[in-house]
Amino acid sequence: MGRRGTAAAAIRWLVVVLVSVIVAGGCASRKVAAPVRPTTTQRAVPPAATSGAAAPSTTVTVPFVSPIGPDNRPIPVAGDVNGEMPARDLVGVAKNCVASRAAGPSLGLLLATARNEGVVLGTEQCYRPLSDEVAVRQHATAAGNSACAAPVVTSPSGTAKGTSMHGWGKAADFSDIRGSVAFGSPGDHFLNAAAARFGWNHPGWARPGGSTCPEAWHWEWVGDGGIRHASPVRADVVALLPSRDDRGYSTMTGLGALKRRGDAPDYGSAADRPIAWLVVGGARTPDGRGYWLAGSDGGVLAFGDSRLFAPNGSAQPTQPVVGMAATPDGRGYWVASAGGTISTFGDARFYGSPAQSSPALNRAVVARKHFAVKNQSFRFCAFCAFSRPFFPICVHRRWPCASTSRLKSPVFFSFAIFRVPLRPINS
Repeated sequence: MGRRGTAAAAIRWLVVVLVSVIVAGGCASRKVAAPVRPTTTQRAVPPAATSGAAAPSTTVTVPFVSPIGPDNRPIPVAGDVNGEMPARDLVGVAKNCVASRAAGPSLGLLLATARNEGVVLGTEQCYRPLSDEVAVRQHATAAGNSACAAPVVTSPSGTAKGTSMHGWGKAADFSDIRGSVAFGSPGDHFLNAAAARFGWNHPGWARPGGSTCPEAWHWEWVGDGGIRHASPVRADVVALLPSRDDRGYSTMTGLGALKRRGDAPDYGSAADRPIAWLVVGGARTPDGRGYWLAGSDGGVLAFGDSRLFAPNGSAQPTQPVVGMAATPDGRGYWVASAGGTISTFGDARFYGSPAQSSPALNRAVVARKHFAVKNQSFRFCAFCAFSRPFFPICVHRRWPCASTSRLKSPVFFSFAIFRVPLRPINS
């Protein structure tokens, strides 16, 4: 019996070994490569329709072709005339800058990023009407530098026709702390380091050695690919509005369009409105059934159950506005400007402002939010003004600010600092 038991055990072990080898070999012969996560240069392509069984979709890699280069130029605005663009196709970006609606949001973010990094960057002119194109050409010709200004040609009917990229609202002449941006100036260093991320290009003729009249201050928008039809560069998202239950959010663009994720509700947007100024921020009502959008000029748009409120005695908003926050009961809101001015509306109370603080701010305010802890998430409750290096100045002493440390990775596109629970949200 002992020998029989030993033999039986040996046979069982042999069977186990053989089965393991067979299974391992079978698995190895059917080994499947790990799926490749699609990147920004890939897209899933469905198979062509056939009468047989459906074939799996394939992933086609689409290489990113940068639109930034000396030979790329802006595309004319379809249906418009250079230098005679209607107001519906333009949007206010800054005090001295009106741009095409396509180029405006990225330009606004470029200027806001400069403020965020402590760089003085402004605009001398963006969109240039035909009358200004004629004046600039005449001035250059009188100075013996006709090649330094875009030609103004005469049509067969005898009318003047502009050719400057300013006439399409897709060019900007920048200034910095020293005046017009010059080669080697702080503004020049910043633009060369950052402008490409926003789709702004320094054309070849404006670069050193590119022509007899190089211009460090002149940059053009090719974020739609330009005449080279290169890859687009999207730079238009300015804020994120979390839903009331933190199970969704809406992203907001400079033209007031909202894109929802998760359970974020839709109460409309400014996407189809001919807004005069860029949208720079917003706030959701406490009950989650509405929201406000704030323009860079201090104007506010209301959607859903949100209401517009009259100012209650504080200073009027000064450009550029950088954000807004709602009061806890939704019956008022604060609007903050880059210079530190805090404007109050409705039942929002005034507790002072960075503009009135001592010592004075040495950097522009880049965000304005108010936080309180609730269910391990952060919600807007009062307000704090954030300036570089993201140290909050809280002028309301009743509630503490949620963050008092420097961010390692600031989110430049939103210019708002907040937290949401770290759990996936279905799109």
